Amino acid sequence: MVSIAVYEDTVYAATATTVVALDRTAGDSRWTANIRGQGPALAIGDVLVISTQQTVSFRDIETGAELGHRDTDSRQTAVALAHGCLYHVTDTAVRALDSAGEVIWRTPVDATTSPAVVGETVYVGTDSNLVALDATDGEYRFTHDLPGAKSRPVVVGNTVLCATADGALTAITGELGGSTPSDPTSLPEPESNTESNDELEKATDDSTDGSTGTDGDRSDTVATAFARGCDRIASATVVDDTGSVHVYDGRFVDAHDDVVCRIFALRLNTGGNGAAQAFQNVARQWRGISKNTHIATVVDVGETPRPWIAFDPGVSQLNDQLESLETTERVDIVADLAEAIRTAGMYNVVHGALSPDDIYLFDDEASGRTATVADWGLHRAVRRAVGEKQSLTPFTAPEQLDDGNIDSRTDIYRLGAVAHYVLTGTEPFTGATGLESAIQNSERIPPSEHIPSLSTDVDDVIATAMAHNPDQRFTSPYEFKRRLRDAMR
Repeated sequence: MVSIAVYEDTVYAATATTVVALDRTAGDSRWTANIRGQGPALAIGDVLVISTQQTVSFRDIETGAELGHRDTDSRQTAVALAHGCLYHVTDTAVRALDSAGEVIWRTPVDATTSPAVVGETVYVGTDSNLVALDATDGEYRFTHDLPGAKSRPVVVGNTVLCATADGALTAITGELGGSTPSDPTSLPEPESNTESNDELEKATDDSTDGSTGTDGDRSDTVATAFARGCDRIASATVVDDTGSVHVYDGRFVDAHDDVVCRIFALRLNTGGNGAAQAFQNVARQWRGISKNTHIATVVDVGETPRPWIAFDPGVSQLNDQLESLETTERVDIVADLAEAIRTAGMYNVVHGALSPDDIYLFDDEASGRTATVADWGLHRAVRRAVGEKQSLTPFTAPEQLDDGNIDSRTDIYRLGAVAHYVLTGTEPFTGATGLESAIQNSERIPPSEHIPSLSTDVDDVIATAMAHNPDQRFTSPYEFKRRLRDAMR
């Protein structure tokens, strides 16, 4: 394989072992240098950049002298030069390097394409999304559902073009400099989904066919109408239909799969376009991270007949098995939750609403019982979009009492609160006169007073995670997990 780049009056050509600079007119060699690594790719700017499967090398364009290099130990991809930086994709991340090969920023992304830099944004494709990163610091700008991206994204105006695994060329249009995934309600609103009205009419017709049906019958009729209006959901029954987001159990069917799934679906005629957009943004964000361990695996997402997301529910929810779990299993589950929050944080995703209802258990022959986390702020985003006050639960952090700003420290608090529940079987603040004042004043009974076999070291770990002041909490889910395991020894 030979890679070629042209700059002014010089042609640069790279093979598996050598890079040569040639006079563009006469073909005379100006300089030659040895390189290492298979599949070289060239980029040219103030310096010549040679990217291979082993290294990224920076060379002087006039002499070929190496200015710096960085080993990659990853597949070779083409690179992009902009803003005095080199943007490069490895097996696990997108990176920005300076001319000496030093990392300016690194963002974990399982990219499947080379990067494209347009303005202040870096675009890459993954197995499931188009990802847009801030070129200056690597922070997420937005993600967009794009299964099987295969080619470097090309940006024309407000349209991104990308080839996908099914052989299609997909065009994504809109405000490409949109906001980050951590604020899913702030992106532009889509056009209304008129098919929801059709579903409402079908459900109403079914539920009024005779006057003897129970509330449960009518709920299941709405779920059945949803499944009838969605070509990928073969059946659906109601688990919970009391909020803005319905919960169904169902079967997902396509050309390759027929699997049991749990479904979150926006309630009919809820909040107009704002609620639908909030739902869809979080669903895409969740899908983008769901291939990671301990993140509930998304089976599919859709917008017809109303926004929905289907995911793998495992063998049960946590509450169905908690009473039968041994102490070591409970600690392992808490560790899994910490890993889920840590992994999401690497993608700048904040859950903001972690509770036992979001935890699903799996039985794995190799690793035993494991836990995954679902929702990822979906219910919270929809409530915010429709102007509803956020739910007050024993797992609510103090900063959430007045719908205040949340961040990764909020997830640490809620992780500690859920750990209290998992280890003791008792919700935090049980027995308090008023839940809101108990949260505000940290009126919580330590775990060891519920379960005497737990040490006061465990009390200290939970107390630190649930500190009223966010700055006094653990700085990372990993630190919380490590301290808890130490306390349980």
